[in-house]
Amino acid sequence: MKETKWFYPKGDTDNAVETEAWLARQAEQGWILEEIGMFRWRFRRIPPRKLTFSVALFPGASPLDPEPGQAQQEFQEFCAQGGWTLAASFGPLHYFYTDQPDPVPIETEPLVELAQVHQTKWRNGLKGNLLMVVLDVLLVGMFVATAVRDPIGVFSTPLRLFTGLCWLMATLFLAAELVSYGLWYRRARLAAERGDPLPPKGEGRLKRLYGCGGVLMLALGAVLLWQEGQATLAVLLLLGYAGVGVILWQLAKALKREKRTAKENIRLTTVSGAVLMAVFLMVVLLATAQKEGPEAALGLEEKEDITRPPIVQQLVAQGDEGFRGTLFQESTFLLARTEGAEYGPNGEELSYTVIQVKLPALYGPCLHQLRDQYEDWPERYIYRETDPAPWGASAAWRLWAAGEARDTWLLCWEDTMVELTADPALTGIA
Repeated sequence: MKETKWFYPKGDTDNAVETEAWLARQAEQGWILEEIGMFRWRFRRIPPRKLTFSVALFPGASPLDPEPGQAQQEFQEFCAQGGWTLAASFGPLHYFYTDQPDPVPIETEPLVELAQVHQTKWRNGLKGNLLMVVLDVLLVGMFVATAVRDPIGVFSTPLRLFTGLCWLMATLFLAAELVSYGLWYRRARLAAERGDPLPPKGEGRLKRLYGCGGVLMLALGAVLLWQEGQATLAVLLLLGYAGVGVILWQLAKALKREKRTAKENIRLTTVSGAVLMAVFLMVVLLATAQKEGPEAALGLEEKEDITRPPIVQQLVAQGDEGFRGTLFQESTFLLARTEGAEYGPNGEELSYTVIQVKLPALYGPCLHQLRDQYEDWPERYIYRETDPAPWGASAAWRLWAAGEARDTWLLCWEDTMVELTADPALTGIA
């Protein structure tokens, strides 16, 4: 029969009343809290007992403290004098129990309790979250500005799209946490002034939302890379991030065993994490480049014979036999982009950009980007609308430079647009 058992905390661990009730039920079933880990709690077998639990805060403590400080020890002794036995602690959170039928509460002043909660929250997340929200808002602003200026580049590139979505999700989550805490603090302040117990914070729902959001973003990143034919890279990145997290957690525990202070621990793990991530990403990029070549790492595919996109084959009368050049392809669930540059056996030149729009709302911005790319130099370059019938398109524009028509065309269909530069001999259209 096992004498110890690990449990994942049930319910909302930020709700002291719910946590106390859950711990009491475990004691009645013969299990008492003994140690708190990052994700799991260890319980020790005891004879079933009816116990009362209390969650108390000591704001100055940190999960990385090697041992309780003098003030924390005095706090624990004060609780012991009131008949409360310390079961386990994790940073500022202390879990006490007693078998007294009507115990004296550890904290009897709601205003004092609220001050402790606020101080703990400020030291262990609120201050950092405020700074992160400001930073994330700046990053999201940069992403949006870039997406407005270059929607084709942003929404067709998996890494750029994934990064922007991560920034946006992080901003929303942090803002939601700050708003949620602000609303709770207002309710708690009013309750404390009336002498009533503090209401539960309910942050467990936000934490579960964070977890689901994190898994969703990792899955999205893996899918985007997988679509690009970089399945190995997707797997390596997922395993690498998980591996770095495990290494840093083990490092933090080792530093704690060596009696390093919490500040030293945080400083060393932060520096180690930055170094590990930099080395890991560099190794992945170098390995990819070495295996597939530098052109593949940049998204370029050098070919002796180019296989043109079907839409380009319809526009070019001459076949692709004997042509060589480069082909660049990127795709996301919103947009697909193909860029090609070909050179024929008799000196023919052909270049094209094919945009396939998967989200209709992006059609207008993409068309604007291609059609108005020369708007800063209207006296030199300008796209003028022309008859689309010869191309079988729904709309067409031709590039003019210094008053002369060039062999560059912008052709549009329902969900596809092509910017084509070709010798008239290849298209049959002068």
